[in-house]
Amino acid sequence: SEQLNEHVSGPFVQFFVKTVGHYASYIKREANGQGHFQERAFYKALNSKTIRRFVKKFVKTQLFSLFIQEAEKSQTPSAGYFQRKILEYEEQKKHKKSREKTV
Repeated sequence: SEQLNEHVSGPFVQFFVKTVGHYASYIKREANGQGHFQERAFYKALNSKTIRRFVKKFVKTQLFSLFIQEAEKSQTPSAGYFQRKILEYEEQKKHKKSREKTV
């Protein structure tokens, strides 16, 4: 059942990693550590207009709002499943770029 869970949820997680996984770069911290999410810069960073339109709507949802509120309060990103998947994706991108440079 765990393998089926991963098989079903995997594509959704990958979609969200690719579309909103860069969120941490757009939380600007004040001297007291409080974070403020830079929403407009966040979705402007997306190259695809289609994905940008989706994200502009998605950031208004309660799910994303609660997620960002927690991220703004926290000094470091949580070490949960989603964060692990973001780190894996970023490593894959770095590895792919380094291979392209050597070719």
